[in-house]
Amino acid sequence: MPAEEANLEILRPRSGRRRPSPAPTIIFDADDTLWVTQWLYDQAEQETRLIVEAAGLDGNRWDEIFQEHDRKNVARFGFGPGRIPTSVVAAYTQLCEESGTTVRIDILGELIRSASSMFRRKAPLVGGVQDVLEALRPDYQLVLLTKGDPRLQRKRIKESGLARYFDAIVIVPDKNPDVFSKVCTEFGADLSRSWSVGNSLPSDIAPAMRAGLRGVLVEANSWNYEKRDSGIIPGKFEKLERLRDLPQLLARIAKGPMFRHEGLAS
Repeated sequence: MPAEEANLEILRPRSGRRRPSPAPTIIFDADDTLWVTQWLYDQAEQETRLIVEAAGLDGNRWDEIFQEHDRKNVARFGFGPGRIPTSVVAAYTQLCEESGTTVRIDILGELIRSASSMFRRKAPLVGGVQDVLEALRPDYQLVLLTKGDPRLQRKRIKESGLARYFDAIVIVPDKNPDVFSKVCTEFGADLSRSWSVGNSLPSDIAPAMRAGLRGVLVEANSWNYEKRDSGIIPGKFEKLERLRDLPQLLARIAKGPMFRHEGLAS
């Protein structure tokens, strides 16, 4: 059963494993690291653009306005399903005002239904993800740390079928160094041999490294919000183009010299 501990919603799959403490640990991001959600966002955005263009409005301007409202609405709605439909309503209203067009309720309804569809669709898994997790389980404690609306994240976790690979799953509203520190303390992570793996510098790498972890950035197509300034990162981090190469990377580093906190050159 989920437990609320220091703003961390913790799910403990029945892995039956007992780990020594402190344990080498990998903290994985979920969205666009283990499964692909950006294409759902892109697909919904393209569908709303087609609706707008069919109504005689400027599709390019729509993209600009929608993305601007969506970034701003992160502060109000976080990463839950209420944000995007709200952004669609605001963007369509503004575009109509700019073009001197009357807001049509039927168009508004189409836009909301299309924007909301991304949360109903199943996110496809990243290629080779099961093999990666299977390869790493013997040597690492695996923790899934995902941010966003708890109901949506639990839905995606269930649909992914990946829960069985993890010693723990943690859902948080957002990620910061304090969250990573609490996760490491909760699960007895050995910081000198532990990693954060994800697709976002400001969410997955920078705050984790500030908490004392090492980082692996898996480069992926990410929405503009995740390309915001990450601030000064304390050290260097690894980069991968594909998640499937992670076991080989960590094995190579483990055979090398003693870990340095600043990491290896990217």
